[in-house]
Amino acid sequence: MPRRTLLVALPAIASIVAVIAQGCSTGTEDMSEFPNLSQSGNGGPNGNDDGGGVSIGEGGIGSGRDASWDGTACAGARAEAFRVPVYMQIVQDGSGSMDAYNGDPPNTYIPGGREKDPLNPNRPAKRDDGKNPCPLIGACDESWFGLTGKKWLAARGSLGSFVDSLSNEQNTTFGVGFLLFSSTEPANGGDYSRIDIPINRVDANQAASIKQRMAPKSNGAATVYPQGGTPLYASITGQGAVLARFDPANPPTSLASGGKRVLVVITDGVPSPREGYSQPQENEAVRQAVAALKAGNPSITTYVIGVGDPTSDVGDYDEGLLGKMAVAGGSPAPGCNPNWADGDPNSIPCHFQITPGERNSQQIAADFIRAMNSIRDIVVPCDFPLEKSSADAGQIDPERVNVVYEPGNGGAPQQLKHDSSNGWIYNNYNADAGELPSKITLNGASCNTLRSDPGGKIRIVLGCKTDDPVIKVN
Repeated sequence: MPRRTLLVALPAIASIVAVIAQGCSTGTEDMSEFPNLSQSGNGGPNGNDDGGGVSIGEGGIGSGRDASWDGTACAGARAEAFRVPVYMQIVQDGSGSMDAYNGDPPNTYIPGGREKDPLNPNRPAKRDDGKNPCPLIGACDESWFGLTGKKWLAARGSLGSFVDSLSNEQNTTFGVGFLLFSSTEPANGGDYSRIDIPINRVDANQAASIKQRMAPKSNGAATVYPQGGTPLYASITGQGAVLARFDPANPPTSLASGGKRVLVVITDGVPSPREGYSQPQENEAVRQAVAALKAGNPSITTYVIGVGDPTSDVGDYDEGLLGKMAVAGGSPAPGCNPNWADGDPNSIPCHFQITPGERNSQQIAADFIRAMNSIRDIVVPCDFPLEKSSADAGQIDPERVNVVYEPGNGGAPQQLKHDSSNGWIYNNYNADAGELPSKITLNGASCNTLRSDPGGKIRIVLGCKTDDPVIKVN
């Protein structure tokens, strides 16, 4: 059958919003979250209206030709595809077990679970609440001064590295907020329905605020260290509500509207049962809370990072619950086993599993950083939805569309091939069946290149036959 040429209405400016799981062109995330950037008021990535849509007149799209383009008659129209921001809220476990504190026997620490704190090498041997922290009650000596839980040191250091990397990139489309539950300084006195560190673009100030939230105070007075229980239900429901109502314009932030909402829960324990709840009931309430966030409007995807020994008693570390949370939150690892337990080497967990073992805090932190970067890669996708604009916007031929990548460092633009391995494709497009393309998807090396370049841009060039040259070759 001869191929049918379709005419489709010009797409509004496309935006990156879909989740890509363990790759660039596949995933299970809901694709219905694309904002309508063709209406005024949404603004572009800098908060102005340069991202508000595309208008077609006699001269083509936007400003038409410029020196970057070939200049032939076919390449007289182009549209920039803007990134939609990500709003990420991190919930960090600050319970006593993160400091390797052991409640059974009481007032002891887990052997091998602590090391010298580089930010406070003279930390008193007693816990911050005055209780005896020694491995044997009454048996303190100077060797125990300055010790802190390896899991806490790893989480503190890795989150610092994560926000520093975002700050160094000057990424204007990735916002991060932070909540520390429990600890010696619980957020808002333990009211987890309030904001701790509000979501904003991660610049030097935002990175410093997040790092300081977990750091010992420089004046030697109050310190921030793990202590207390694990109020997962209150933290997830409270911060889920904070994330759901987050509006980047009120109070004003440097983020654009219409972003994807992501909750990251980092924990090493099991939820502390509320009054009247058994442990199984509390666990199920936490799972349902995560599922409700995913089903809500706006939808919130929850990622879970668990740090603990999966072979330990389920009362100390419940990897089964963490996997169920990841499934309910819409973030299971591809091909994972929802019933993964006891460190099963023949399958993979649905959550991000970090097993400290006998490794030091720096080795554990490397796993934390990999997990955070993996989550970041997943939620920064490579899909560009093609949305119809107004009726008078003109029409284009889908066989005369090209995609150009412009590096954020000002390097030469690169035309991407219409290729299913390392270029771009129309997603869910069958011309012979009379279907219209709904979006453009970058894949392979093209996707990886764009994801690693926060300042990079994608331009959709109209008029030239697909894969014909549309940029100058110097």
